[in-house]
Amino acid sequence: MRPINLTISAFCSYAGKTEIDLSKFGKSGLYLITGDTGAGKTTIFDAITYALYGETSGDFRDVASLRSKYAEPTTETYVEMDFVYRDKSYHIRRNPEYVRPAKRGSGMSRERQNALLTYLDGDVIATGSNDVTKAVIEIMGIDKNQFTQIAMIAQGDFRKLLLSSTKERGDIFRKIFNTKIYWDIQERLKNESAKLKNDHNKLKASIVQYMNGTVAKAGSEQAAKLAQMKADENVLTANFVDAVRDIIDCDKAENDSLAARKNSCDQQLAEINQVIGKAEAIIKDRQDVENMTAQLKDLIPKLAILETAKNDALSQKPKLEELALAAEKLRNQLPQYAEAESLRKTCVSRQEALQTAEKDLQKYQNQQQRIKANLAEAKEKLDKIGNVEAEKVALENRESELDQLLTTAQNLFKGLKSLANNLQEQQKLHIQYQKAQAEKDEAERLYSQMENSYFNEQAGILAEKLIPGKKCPVCGSLEHPQPAQKTAAAPDKAQLEAAKADKENKHELFVAKGNECNALQGKIAVLKERLAVEYEKLLGKPAADLGDAEAMAEVTAFGKNIRSQKNKNEAEITACKDKIKAKTRLEESIPDLEKSAETAAAAISGTENQIVKLQTELENYSQKLDDLQSKLEYAAEADAKAKIKSLETEKSDLANLIEQAEQAFGECRDDIKEKQTAIATLNKRLDKAEMINIDEAYQKRDDLQAASEGLEAESKAI
Repeated sequence: MRPINLTISAFCSYAGKTEIDLSKFGKSGLYLITGDTGAGKTTIFDAITYALYGETSGDFRDVASLRSKYAEPTTETYVEMDFVYRDKSYHIRRNPEYVRPAKRGSGMSRERQNALLTYLDGDVIATGSNDVTKAVIEIMGIDKNQFTQIAMIAQGDFRKLLLSSTKERGDIFRKIFNTKIYWDIQERLKNESAKLKNDHNKLKASIVQYMNGTVAKAGSEQAAKLAQMKADENVLTANFVDAVRDIIDCDKAENDSLAARKNSCDQQLAEINQVIGKAEAIIKDRQDVENMTAQLKDLIPKLAILETAKNDALSQKPKLEELALAAEKLRNQLPQYAEAESLRKTCVSRQEALQTAEKDLQKYQNQQQRIKANLAEAKEKLDKIGNVEAEKVALENRESELDQLLTTAQNLFKGLKSLANNLQEQQKLHIQYQKAQAEKDEAERLYSQMENSYFNEQAGILAEKLIPGKKCPVCGSLEHPQPAQKTAAAPDKAQLEAAKADKENKHELFVAKGNECNALQGKIAVLKERLAVEYEKLLGKPAADLGDAEAMAEVTAFGKNIRSQKNKNEAEITACKDKIKAKTRLEESIPDLEKSAETAAAAISGTENQIVKLQTELENYSQKLDDLQSKLEYAAEADAKAKIKSLETEKSDLANLIEQAEQAFGECRDDIKEKQTAIATLNKRLDKAEMINIDEAYQKRDDLQAASEGLEAESKAI
């Protein structure tokens, strides 16, 4: 991946919009990005990584805080990059989520994270943060972690690649050198080999399992041969199969013999079961004859009793006709009961309607009185409200003035608070500046002292080599009356260079702190000048000291006073709105009340006419009901129906009694005849039956059953 152009806007340490034309670097070679600590070198790498993957190059930056804290509120936060990968050119734009001023109205709005990936000709590849990241991974073949390990290594991240596991490095290098296809072939061959080996082992284990599960009759020649084969690991499967077939043939011959013996035994068992069945039938016939003979002794006297009961019941037949006639008479009167019930319901409905009409009349009269009272009250209230609309307009104008004053006071308070913070920061910076100056002076003094000691030490070393009468290599003198002496604690060259580096670092820090103090001093001056104008304009007097707490207290008190006036004004506006609503409701309700009064008067007149009509109808229907009720035997249709049901029940019970008496006599008589016929038939069959010893038959059946089961057990064993 080769970046061509990079645009960074309000991103990390870049407060504004910065464009870097990377195409000027060419297409080969190495390029150095250098600068002081904090100059923004790593941010360039972060911007490239964020544009591609939605994350920064290192693990120490939170994506949620990528917006520059130095950026203006209206400056957009985003990263744009044009890049080339495998001879194809792409354009990518991505922005994080951040808070910005609302495009409509006041307040702040949240800008959602978004991303767009296109070709340079404008064709869209993907949109949305997640989809663009997936598309980049698909195009380049590596994710963010692999990208930062091999293509763009952030500060301190190079040792991650060196310390990665063998598997992780293998994955990275396979993607870089495009050798994954050979890895896949190797893995497939390895898996196929393992599968074939596993199938072979399963088949071999299955053959051994079946061989071990093969048995022959204990003590037989085949059993001994089978045991010998199982013990031989090299026995051929075909030989083992031949031995098994020999065992099967022997077992089949023995099993056929057992089957023939069992068949003969089963035939004898079937014959003895037939004999036992005949003997058990004879015993049952004898028992049935004894039981039915005993039952006949009880049934003959019972038949005489049932005949008497039947004759008594038949004597009640004339009463059935009397009950039927009485029920029919009452049934013919039922329509008159229905007519009487209809008249009764009509009277009740008229009575209820009359009561309802009287209640309605009272309700309409009360309603008319309330409507008249409400109408008078509404007109009185409308007169008292007056012209409230003009009052509301004046209050709303005052509301706008108070809002403007309150906003001005709030902005002034924020400015004073910012000034106080800057003054505190100025004090801290001044202390840091003084400390840096002292450390710089001390470092310069120490370096000067170490430099003198170092050069003195060099002169002492040279003086040790001077010989009287020979020229000094420095001054050429032949005499050396006062040669230089070596210093006991002189520094070496490395210590001197370290002191020099420390001196230069302290000097750079001193200059930087001085620049910070000067910049903050200018910022404070501009802020004071602006705040002084706003303060005097708002409070009508100049401030004694804008950095003092008294100025903030006066602005706070002014704001509280304005807010108090605003709250009072808002309450008065709300009261006016309520009055306007009340006035509108009153103006709308008065015509309705007048119309309701007319409606109530009409309802009263109609209800009075309805009451007179209902009273007349009630008197007529009551007279008709009294005339019809005097002709009926019972007070209500339900009573007449209950009496009809009682007569029909009595008639039905009597008919059932007669029928049951006749049925009981007939059943007893038929039962006696049936038992007498059955006894005669059984006696004839017993006279012809042969004598059988059933105990001997049972014993023979048990012996045959045991023999058959034994033969079957032997066959199952084979």
